[in-house]
Amino acid sequence: MCLFLEFVLRRVPKEFITKSEATKSMKIVVKALQATSDSTLVECLAWLLELCDLDNWESIKLGVQALIYYSSHTRLEVRKSAQICAVKVFRSFESEKVKECASELVLQMFTSHVSLPIDESDTIDPCILHMMDMMRFLIPDLPPNFASKAIRALPIGAKSSMVMRRILDFMEILLEYFEDESELTPIDTVIITKKWISEYSLIICRIAGLLTSDHATATRASSILKEKLGRVFIFEDQNIVAPKETKMVVNICDALLEVLSTHANEHSLPVIAGLFQNIGNKSIVYMHKILLKLAEFMTKASGDVKRHVQECIGCAVIVMKPEKVHEFFPISVDPDELTYTNTWLIPIYRDHVVLSSLGFFIRTIVPLSESFMEACKKVEENSEIRKQFESHARDHMIKWLKKDVFMIEHIGIALQYLVKGNKGLPFLSGEELFKDWGIEYGKKVEMENMKAMLPWLEEFLKAFIQVFFQFSPEKPPAFVKDTIRCLTLAIKSSKVKVIFRSSLKNVSVDEGRPLNLILELASLFVEATGVDSDDIIYNSIEECLKEGVEDGDAYAALYKILVESSDFRSSKFKQVIDLLLGLKPPKDITSLRWRFLCFKILLVHSMEIFHAGKNIYGIHMLYEIIVRPRDKKSKKVAGEILVETSTILKKEPSPSKPGNYQVFISMIMLLLFWSPYHGKAPSHVKADAVSALSLLVSDDPQICLLMPDVVPSILGLLDKEDNIQVVKGVLWFIENIVVNLPVRKLHDLHAAIFRGLYPWSDASLHDIKSKVDAILMIIKHKISIFMHPLSPEEEEEEEYMISNQRWMPF
Repeated sequence: MCLFLEFVLRRVPKEFITKSEATKSMKIVVKALQATSDSTLVECLAWLLELCDLDNWESIKLGVQALIYYSSHTRLEVRKSAQICAVKVFRSFESEKVKECASELVLQMFTSHVSLPIDESDTIDPCILHMMDMMRFLIPDLPPNFASKAIRALPIGAKSSMVMRRILDFMEILLEYFEDESELTPIDTVIITKKWISEYSLIICRIAGLLTSDHATATRASSILKEKLGRVFIFEDQNIVAPKETKMVVNICDALLEVLSTHANEHSLPVIAGLFQNIGNKSIVYMHKILLKLAEFMTKASGDVKRHVQECIGCAVIVMKPEKVHEFFPISVDPDELTYTNTWLIPIYRDHVVLSSLGFFIRTIVPLSESFMEACKKVEENSEIRKQFESHARDHMIKWLKKDVFMIEHIGIALQYLVKGNKGLPFLSGEELFKDWGIEYGKKVEMENMKAMLPWLEEFLKAFIQVFFQFSPEKPPAFVKDTIRCLTLAIKSSKVKVIFRSSLKNVSVDEGRPLNLILELASLFVEATGVDSDDIIYNSIEECLKEGVEDGDAYAALYKILVESSDFRSSKFKQVIDLLLGLKPPKDITSLRWRFLCFKILLVHSMEIFHAGKNIYGIHMLYEIIVRPRDKKSKKVAGEILVETSTILKKEPSPSKPGNYQVFISMIMLLLFWSPYHGKAPSHVKADAVSALSLLVSDDPQICLLMPDVVPSILGLLDKEDNIQVVKGVLWFIENIVVNLPVRKLHDLHAAIFRGLYPWSDASLHDIKSKVDAILMIIKHKISIFMHPLSPEEEEEEEYMISNQRWMPF
């Protein structure tokens, strides 16, 4: 009966139904809904509401209230239809009074739902979750004052992770809405419009309050705040501050100060560092209390928390300038009493003072060094204690020297800037610093400088290679590797090859040097030495992989060489693939990712050198990526690599051999019927192949239009296969097509999909039957739109709402 009613209503011309008749009919449908909750009746109700007098709130109040009520219904199809229709009806309102009344009604029902009791167990009233999901869709259509009331009604103190996840989703969507309504700068940052500042500030403060919650909630809250504070300009003009901007900054600083006073952790401290950078030189006005609180932690914090506190104070030093920070925390040494204060600032100054005035160092740092020297002279030597510790100090001298890399680091950085300044190489870090120095050379002077430096650079390279291996078994610092890479690019390649070979001959694993250090050194030389050194590098990698030691470093080095050297890819292609296929996949997820990245590069390369249908190496590599992973983490990594590979083949087709993307899809489809290790593909191989195709279809639904045989081949498995995993995989594939394809494109396929799914609509397994019903419902909805075309705006809105249904956490 419901279907018949919908059929009749959609075929009656709208002009034949008066507004009064539509209102009466709407009330009848509401009563019918109270007797039987059906998604079709909900759609009829929405259709009738559009025919009512939308400027008369009393005439439509009952219908709008029903739509909002059924938006939190326990039945999935009813809830979905009500949510879609409610959003559509809200956007059809033109009267401001009606909008205000409807918004008040939504807020009232939302408040009544979220005020229900919530405990830590899983027995949460699902209406709370469904109503919060509903509000996410209505946010753009609510006035800003109603949005702020909804925020205040949220149960921020809830212990349930499901509720907190939705609260954060709700507030993040609100922030994005305010940003979309604000001014976007040319550098992709946002200046919040003044009329939204109060609401934006309120949400930021609410999220800041969650930084002391459980780990998952605090991590998400920290991520949101760091992103927003890195993208949103709080002050449009550092010289002119509006009252609203001032209030916003004060509120945010107070919220973070309260969090800091409660519990400073790895979630709140990075947010505070980001706020220092955002506010800039005005931090001295608004964040001085936070700075004082951070200083308290320096005397009692340890580990990662202390490191985060140092980063926060370092950001304050950069934006406020060390002179201002020194006024808050003066460093002093009393040579007579042998006491000192605030010396914890010294390492922070060393790492974060950039382009400070010379006067600051003369007035501050130089007197400190003199005081330290005077204090050292006044310390009486205790000869007996000295004798006891002489041997101990001598035994640990080398370890101390190795740990104190301060001087070596400065030599390495100075060498990098010296070489880059004369060789015309780009600065990897500190580029703005040296631009401000104004150091520029002419070409002639650069050539003369490089000629004079070249003999010394070779010696420096040999010295830094020795330093590189002195850190064994630890990995060398980044500045050592950056210096070696920089020097190799400045020296002639023939000289670099000689130094490289001699370094590998002089240092071996037998001498206690981990093989991963040799591989890491080899990767630093790749760009300068060229293909001639491939054999030496490859032999080291092969030895490491076969022995099963340092898998991650070996795979990473191999990937880097494959990316940077096209000659290596060509000359060692089969050799590398045979090596990888002969190895067991590593259990470590990082190593596995590097292995899959190697396969990605080799797979794309194989498309260039083999004809379609004869790429047996490609089939084997796809088998390793698609079928081999068995746990969730490895399957997730494999899926990411597959999507990356398809993206490369779509964006960079071969000009000589077009269609590599289609060949890639065909190779995956081949696994539905044939396996390189079994002959005829077993069920688990089919299931994995279907899952891979589903993933690619969700990323690019045009596959089934580009290759018309994909859908029939997949649907054919439903007739031939009784394995439950294969059936579920096929249903996931079809769902991706139905959800993501535009209405007009789906119309060409819906008949074949119906024929393939209909026999499974009566399946005994509930989850399969419900999945089939859901797919058929979406098809019905989209095809009905096709049969009765909407305006382009309405069609875009419908497709957006349907495509988002699968991700809504019902």
